[in-house]
Amino acid sequence: MTARRASIWLATASMACASPPPPQPAELPAPKPATKPAPVRIADANAAFGRGDYAAAVRAYDAVLDRTPDNGTALYNKGLALQHAGDLAAAQTAYEGALAIDPKDVEAALNLGAVKKEMGDLDGAVALYRRFLKVDPFNARLLNNLAALYRAQGRHRRAVGAVRKLLMRDKDNVDAYKNLALIYFDQKKYTLARTILDNALSMSQAQGRQEPDIYVNLGRIFVAEGDNGRAMAMFKRAVALDAGHAVASYNIGALALGHRDYQTAANAYEVCAKAWPEKYDVWASLGYAYQGLQAFAKAEQHLAKSRGLLRRAAAATADTSLEQRLARDEEQLLVQLVSTAQGAQQTQKALDYAQEYMRLKGLECRQDDVDGFCGRYNGIKLTLELEREASQAPEPVEAPADADGGNS
Repeated sequence: MTARRASIWLATASMACASPPPPQPAELPAPKPATKPAPVRIADANAAFGRGDYAAAVRAYDAVLDRTPDNGTALYNKGLALQHAGDLAAAQTAYEGALAIDPKDVEAALNLGAVKKEMGDLDGAVALYRRFLKVDPFNARLLNNLAALYRAQGRHRRAVGAVRKLLMRDKDNVDAYKNLALIYFDQKKYTLARTILDNALSMSQAQGRQEPDIYVNLGRIFVAEGDNGRAMAMFKRAVALDAGHAVASYNIGALALGHRDYQTAANAYEVCAKAWPEKYDVWASLGYAYQGLQAFAKAEQHLAKSRGLLRRAAAATADTSLEQRLARDEEQLLVQLVSTAQGAQQTQKALDYAQEYMRLKGLECRQDDVDGFCGRYNGIKLTLELEREASQAPEPVEAPADADGGNS
């Protein structure tokens, strides 16, 4: 498992068919190697991490910490495993513990800033990076991540300033140019953003670097300009370089759904679901794709999973506007679950989902309603009654044949 630089350009995927999400570059770095004390136990934990068994890795790091509570390597690696597993609050605690042991641990600071950003604490992440930049003012990773944070806050002048400061020392920093392009993209300066990305692509090729993110960002520009064909070509080039690139796959899925290419969408969202198993909107999109393929059992499975993740997210947030958005998303999911159950001819299940939707909306239907959701609800009830009557009706009795076989 090779180490890669951590990045904070974390995707914020939307419900299916929405605009593709911002790009998410390289994966988180590898865990730190074992050092004394307890090197063997940390090596075992790192092996579990390498297998993707993050729960086992966390337990193994905890076993090290039970013996040596001040082991900063174990705390950092535990935070990394928790971050991969999506337990951001626990990851934050672990990184803060690692920084308490070693206040100069830049890797822990970078990852803690990424966690803070994903949890919505942009100000906290900015303050953290600025504190570390006082010690190392031209640290490329800190400046790139700080620029991305300023961009997320809409503070474009500060974001450009951070990038320019970086380029003063490192004029060939491809990541800085990628950041700069995104800053101008946010301001709808698409031609300038595309020029910067083209230059970054040439620079990366001269350095022998594979840069699928540049193709993703070029694709986003083409989406913004309404050229979905060229956008899809860019996203596919990114996937050709990195088959597991989740953001490129998400974009492919979103465009494919828009064109009713459900098989392509399903294939793309399967990649996203592996990369982002806790993102309810990815599972919803995957459910919509299978619904389009009329694979109703799979569609219901993924939509129900999405709803479970969504409700967990809603229970964990204190943000009123986010709660309202999640409630609207749950309503949409329930409508799709009704359709999926109807498609699978599971009328009782369709009725159950419809009643849940009505409770969530505070909706009451009259028996004579024929329009909107109430008309649909009454239609489901009527279908269920007819099915029950048909199941209770006696089997028709065939008349006995004549002795000569019925011939006259």
